[in-house]
Parts: sequence; structure tokens; C-alpha cells
Amino acid sequence: MRSLHVISRKINAMIVLIVVGLVLSVSMSWYFYQMRAVTEFEEETFMSELLAHGLPREAASTLEENISKQPLSSRSTKLRKVLAEIYMNDLNEYEKALSELIFIRSFEPGIASQTEKNIRYCMKRLGRVYDIERRKMLDVGVNPIKNNVASSTVIRIGNKAVYSVDQLNAKLDELKFPRDKLTNELLSALVARISQEILLKRAANRSGIKDTKEYLKHIKQFEENLILQKYLEEDVFKDVKISDADISSYIASNRNQFETDDRVVYSDLAFGYANKAEDYIAQFGDKEKGWSASGTSLNNGSDSIIVSAEPDQIIAENKTELVANLPDAIKGINWKLGKTKEFYGPVKLTDNWHVYRIHQVIPGQKMEANQAKQTASQRVSEQKKQTCLSQKINELMKKEGLIINKDVIASAFFPTASETKNVAEKTTAPASSKSQQPASKQTGKE
Repeated sequence: MRSLHVISRKINAMIVLIVVGLVLSVSMSWYFYQMRAVTEFEEETFMSELLAHGLPREAASTLEENISKQPLSSRSTKLRKVLAEIYMNDLNEYEKALSELIFIRSFEPGIASQTEKNIRYCMKRLGRVYDIERRKMLDVGVNPIKNNVASSTVIRIGNKAVYSVDQLNAKLDELKFPRDKLTNELLSALVARISQEILLKRAANRSGIKDTKEYLKHIKQFEENLILQKYLEEDVFKDVKISDADISSYIASNRNQFETDDRVVYSDLAFGYANKAEDYIAQFGDKEKGWSASGTSLNNGSDSIIVSAEPDQIIAENKTELVANLPDAIKGINWKLGKTKEFYGPVKLTDNWHVYRIHQVIPGQKMEANQAKQTASQRVSEQKKQTCLSQKINELMKKEGLIINKDVIASAFFPTASETKNVAEKTTAPASSKSQQPASKQTGKE
């Protein structure tokens, strides 16, 4: 009996231990799954916060860890799709993005079609477009080595057509090249240039330049400039209109921009005596071309040798001047007739006799009407656009509350100048007060 009692106690103890173990295991399992669900939720929330604060690399790391904890399911596949988009769009890590997309396509046939576009994009950025095309050709039983391109293909790379006859014709039309002057040599040179451009573009795409920070920086700057340009065209300058009256008014107000007056190239020579001036004209010019201010000829009928005469002073030499700005002695001449005489004078001015030697008459030029209208239209448009831009900037400054702290700029970039100014103000202030003090005392005495 005693042995049976001992055996019974042992069996009861084992049953109790088993029950306690089951309870503990159930509790731990429940706790584990509850904590795991909370952790996954918290990690996804944390990942969203990281993306919102511009930390894609940290978000990708968190998402990777979250995916690794889960079995393959539609939920984990969606998370992989998000991870692939982060790699592709934010981190420019196309290798990792491609691996995630291939995984999705391999294990989730239902959404495989959604990944094709992104897979092609990644392959293009990695410079392996032709590799996947060649694999597709092998899948459908086409020999990639055999020439299967269309007969109208001008340039092909491997078994891929990259330039056709239609594209070549379009290029010739773009260059406006006359077909009747087209030769085999010129066409071969054009095709060679196109081939070089294609090869260089493919090599540039494979080089990975598009993935560099410098390239992305330039692309972003280009996009910002394009956005700004479109904003100016479609919003700021949309109401800028130019009428014929605006153009006519601009031409009338700025006549000197569209036509020029006659100009005269002359020299002004001064002589102390009239005879000396007449001798100079007779020596260096045709006697029939020398005329005095009164209009009498300087040719006295004498064929005797004249002694060399030099001007006592050269007032102007080869000077080009508008007709309106010429000296009074020759301003009234009708210069529309051109250069009728070489010498004018001598003319008595103050203590000297002046001789004006005419080297050239440059007729004024007038811009053609169509060109003048086009130029005026462009400049009126620029003026109106500048006015609209100034108004828009002033409006935005008030709306945004923009303030330029000039004192901060001065202290940061011109500290010496500001210190000098402060010292000058401190030194001049007492001096002015002192200078006023004696005056007040003196006034009091008076």
C-alpha cells in the first residue's frame, strides 16, 4: 500500500508540473505574439516617421529588419514593394531595388505585372537594358546573335535596332538639308556622327554618372529653374500684352536707337595769320577746293612755289562728330550732298584763323521698318515684364513677411567699415557739441 501511495504522489507531481509547463508555454507564446505584433506596428510607424523627416536610408534599414521577421505573405510583399521604391527613388541603389522587385515577381505572380515598369527602369539606370532584352529573346526562342532587325534599320547594336531610315529622314529635315545636294560622303558623315553620339550616350548611362550626387544636384537645379521659368511665363507674365501704339511710342521716344544722323570726320587747324592759313590750303589741297568764309576763291592765279605752311595749333584731328554737334562755322553746310569740298576756311575765331579739313562724310543709317518694329516689341516686352516682376516681388515680400537684415550683412562682411563708422560717430559727436558751446556763450555775452 505504501508503494502505491508513493507512486500516486509521483504521478500527481508530474501532472502538476506538466500543467504548470503548459500554462507557462501558453503565456509565453501569447506574450511573444502580442509583443511581436506591437513591435511590427511600431516599426512601421517609426519607418513612416523616418521617411517624413527625410531619412530614407534609416527607414530602409528599419523596413529590412521588419520584413526579415515576417513569413512570406501579401503584407510582407507590399512592404518589399515599398522598400524597392525607397531604394529606387530616394537612395539611387538600383541593384537592391532590382533584387526586391525580382523577388516580388518570382513569389507573387498576382502583382508581378506591376513590377515590370520599375524593373525596366532599374535595368536602364544600371546600363543593362540590352542584357534583359537578350534574355527575353532567349525565353521566346529567338537567337539574339542572328540578325532579326527590320530591313529599314540604319544602325543596330547587337540584335537591337536603334536608328531607322525614317529617323534619318527626320534628322535631314531637322537640319534643313536640301536632298538635291545630298551625296554619299555627306550622308556617311552624318550617320557616323549619329553612331558616335549613340555610343557615347550608352557609355555615359553605363558609367553611373546619373547616380552621383553632383549629377542629381544639377538635375534638381535644372528642374527648379524650369519650374521658375514656367511660373514666370504662366503666372507673372501672362497679362503682358504689347500693342502697336506701345511700339510706335517706343520708336518715337528712342529714335536714336533706330536711326543715326549724318556724321563728319574733320580736323580743326588754327593759324595765327590768314595768309598762312591760305598758304596751307593752297599747298595741301586743290586750289579750286579752298574757299574762304566769305566764299571768295583762294586761287590768285599765281603758279609760284608756296613756302610750306604748318598749323600753329591742332584743335581737333580726325574727329568724328554728329552734324548737330559740329562747330558753328561748318554746321550750316548741307552735308546730305556728301563731301563737296576738302577745306573750309579760313574763318576768324577769337585770335586765330581756323581751317576745317573734311576727311569723310558718313551718311546716317535707318533701321528697316520690320526690324525696328521687332526690336521695339522686344524691348517694350522686357520693360513690361520687368515692371510685372517688380510688382510680384513686392507683393510676395509683403505676403511672406520677408525682411533683409542689412546690419547683419554689414557686420558679417564689412566689420572694419562698421567699426570705422562707429568710431567716426563717437569722435564727431563731442566735437559738434563743443563747437556749439562757445557760440552759445558768445551769444550770451552779446
